[in-house]
Amino acid sequence: FPSFMESANLFIVPHLSRIFPLLCAYLQSVNDDVSIGAANAMRVAVERAWPRVGAQCATTWPELKRAYAEADARSAKKCDELRRALERVSEGLQLAAGEQFSSIWSTDTSVPEHARDLVLFLSERQA
Repeated sequence: FPSFMESANLFIVPHLSRIFPLLCAYLQSVNDDVSIGAANAMRVAVERAWPRVGAQCATTWPELKRAYAEADARSAKKCDELRRALERVSEGLQLAAGEQFSSIWSTDTSVPEHARDLVLFLSERQA
């Protein structure tokens, strides 16, 4: 799916409101490879449609932090792989949406303990 999205390039822009919820759902898959693939596809969508992804920040952030926190339930290798992929998505959202995304994750008071490293990662990138 990520390679298809790379090929589609800007044709995904009109479909972001349907693509992002689908990818967020797949982030929670019990299959490690599906979750990692969804994160990689989301990164591609952010890169290809960066001017418009700001509208997806409020609904995407809770799913990113949940997937990051729940990555501990996966094997050690897949946990690290998923977390790196989620960091790349978050970093892309930060670059694309700027203050719009920052204001969401930086004021979130319900970040699970296992997702605090994601907030720290974003804080370091913002500084």
